[in-house]
Amino acid sequence: MFFKKHTVQDRLAKMITDIQKGSVDVKEPLPSLLAAAEEGDPCAQYDLANRYVYGIGGVKQDLTTAFMWFEKAALQNLPEAQFQVGLAYKKGSGISLDHKLAFYWFERAANHGLSIAQYHLSTLYAEGMGVQKNLKRSFDLLKAAAEEKGLAVAQFVLGKLYYNGRKSCPKQDTVSALFWIEQAAQQGFSSAESLLAFLCFVGNEDKGIKKDSGKALFWAEKAALHNVAEAQALMGVMYEEGIGVEKDLALAYAWYKKAAEQNDTTAQCSLGTFYYHGRWKIGQDYRRAFSLFEAAAHQGHIDSMLYVGIMYFHGRGVVQDFDQSREWQKKAEEAGFSGAKLCVETMEMACFDDAA
Repeated sequence: MFFKKHTVQDRLAKMITDIQKGSVDVKEPLPSLLAAAEEGDPCAQYDLANRYVYGIGGVKQDLTTAFMWFEKAALQNLPEAQFQVGLAYKKGSGISLDHKLAFYWFERAANHGLSIAQYHLSTLYAEGMGVQKNLKRSFDLLKAAAEEKGLAVAQFVLGKLYYNGRKSCPKQDTVSALFWIEQAAQQGFSSAESLLAFLCFVGNEDKGIKKDSGKALFWAEKAALHNVAEAQALMGVMYEEGIGVEKDLALAYAWYKKAAEQNDTTAQCSLGTFYYHGRWKIGQDYRRAFSLFEAAAHQGHIDSMLYVGIMYFHGRGVVQDFDQSREWQKKAEEAGFSGAKLCVETMEMACFDDAA
């Protein structure tokens, strides 16, 4: 039995590795794991709790039972379990939400040097949840988790704070922002990969960020392969327009399709244009185009609102409906598209002429 052969330190090292890989150990037979947990082994209790969280390894998902085992391990000073108890109280997962107790358990875990606990403790200080708001303390904890522990999510958030120059950050600092975002990206943190790709793609002269299509493509592809919809949509744009890469409508379509399946509005609209105009080898299909435009429009995508209005006006892929056409064009105007008013007026005139 694994619990009899390895020390607690060995188990802790293994658990940290599993956490980093995003996996939960289910090799230990449930009867021996349960026996070890009941005998008071904190690592066994922690592993058993994780099984109940995910409903794997012979048990059904039960967040209340998961919390019970996490708490037993936490009371024996297992830092990872203390963090999980804090997280449960912060989210109200398996136990009633209680920010004060979340703070208590995060602080205990952070005192053991657990970086993810430092990060969550930082968020509580920033929002004043369970503790008096303290932006300096929040920033110091965040920086410690990013700098001393190399925690990717902390590096990413720290980078965004430097980029935006928010109150919790001493000053706006683009150089530091890019440094920390890239540090997180280099660890495979997908949100950082995606953000870095967009910053390189669009640039920002006011903040001293130059456009770099090669770097944008490099990071966008990494994030896209990590299934980040926004990055997949950006890959579509780059292949469609031939930015930083040779133009390839087949790959543009493929990336747009992946992102659209995740309800990314940019991708839904772009894919819709493929079907609307019959681009590449895609035959013209107004019904599929309308479905994609409508999905994006309902999420507030302005260009898609215009397409929906136009398609209702012409009866393309949908039953002709002038009232719906005007409604969607007005929604686009209200959402901030200045040209929508002209579209509305033009369609109203056409409707009037049609009625005459």
